[in-house]
Amino acid sequence: MKIKTTNIHGKQYVEVPERIHHFWLQNPKWALKSEVLKICFETGNVLMKAWVEDENGVVKAVGHAHEFQANKKATVNSTSYVENCETSAYGRALGIKGVGSREGIASAEEVNGAISMQKEMDKAPVSEPVDDRVTKMVGAFAQLGVTEEELEEWLGHPVKYVTEEEIQSLKLHYRELNTGGDPVGAGELNQKFPKVA
Repeated sequence: MKIKTTNIHGKQYVEVPERIHHFWLQNPKWALKSEVLKICFETGNVLMKAWVEDENGVVKAVGHAHEFQANKKATVNSTSYVENCETSAYGRALGIKGVGSREGIASAEEVNGAISMQKEMDKAPVSEPVDDRVTKMVGAFAQLGVTEEELEEWLGHPVKYVTEEEIQSLKLHYRELNTGGDPVGAGELNQKFPKVA
């Protein structure tokens, strides 16, 4: 049975339901499993891991996904961001396993989402490159062992595009991570995370 694809800029990508359908046709005794690695209901962020196991419980492929409840481009996230994240993680795990991944690991949904995000970022006014405010934010997280790359993964975009709303989410995230010593006060947080103009 031929796998159905979606043409995006001349490349053929496979949607997650199609990957799942073909996986079960090819491997009826195998399993798809998932786990929430991190979730924050205050900021509406979730990180999921999904994996493929054979009939003996041997892991054959692993994939991860990250979703924001407030993602304006994924309206399903407003009510079902955890479920949507699980589906995305399954799509990546199956892509890594080789189900519908001839043109790439990313699913059709993932590629369309990335294109929409890039269009939004292109419309946004360009701020000064990683300015002092963002440098302070990156430095504060670095003291907790969080790299700039990890921050960008958590944000879903480069740190230079951080918004005032994301600064508020990052403050909460910083509080969660800062488990050693005295709790961080609001004054110290405002110094580490100044307002974005």
